[in-house]
Amino acid sequence: MNESNFWTKRTTSESTFNIGANDGLTSISVIVSGSGSDTTDITGTLTIDGVVSGVISIAVGESITISADAGKVINGITIVTASDNTTDLIAVQ
Repeated sequence: MNESNFWTKRTTSESTFNIGANDGLTSISVIVSGSGSDTTDITGTLTIDGVVSGVISIAVGESITISADAGKVINGITIVTASDNTTDLIAVQ
């Protein structure tokens, strides 16, 4: 895979990322580090092990990877990063 197929972003303050089908992302990892108490929140219609969740919160020391089914792209999620921690986003197109 070419390096151009990867997208990375590091934030140290609150930022909002809206991910839609036009972004063409097939997976995204969210990693939170630091010493603050704020979480990074992911909202949208996410199905985990058959259960639909409206919000997933990622605290310091936690990470999550969201992937689309084969041949599909991620659509309709919003990531709001922690205001007092470092959040790294790594995505694949």
